[in-house]
Amino acid sequence: MVNSCRKGKRGELFARDYLRSLGFEDAHRTQQHDGSGESDVSCPETLPNVHIEVKFGYPRKNFSLGSSLWESAIGQCHADCDGKEWVILWKEKHCSIWKMTFMLFEGLVTVVGDAAIANNLMRLQEGDSHAHFDPQAG
Repeated sequence: MVNSCRKGKRGELFARDYLRSLGFEDAHRTQQHDGSGESDVSCPETLPNVHIEVKFGYPRKNFSLGSSLWESAIGQCHADCDGKEWVILWKEKHCSIWKMTFMLFEGLVTVVGDAAIANNLMRLQEGDSHAHFDPQAG
């Protein structure tokens, strides 16, 4: 349990730094003490309408659609997002590339790469992702 908490904290700090590198300077890790429903990482000024969950350091097989990790992450997003758009920002074990998964219409979409992640975060913030989604955005 302790190692899992450390890994989660480390992943959230890496995600915070990653979001800052994309220009979301207000990104910070929220303190999760009681399962309060907050995002793992928050950007209160630039992305106030986006709930961000972070999954970090799991083997690739754990990120398969339908896996218990995905089911749990999506359930957590639905329970905690409080009407906001939600995303799962994730990075596999031994991988340097961040990915982001979010809901588009009734399906899940995953984008890869800095420009695609940054642009789709802004589109979600603006409530514009459904009309203008471009997986190659950048």
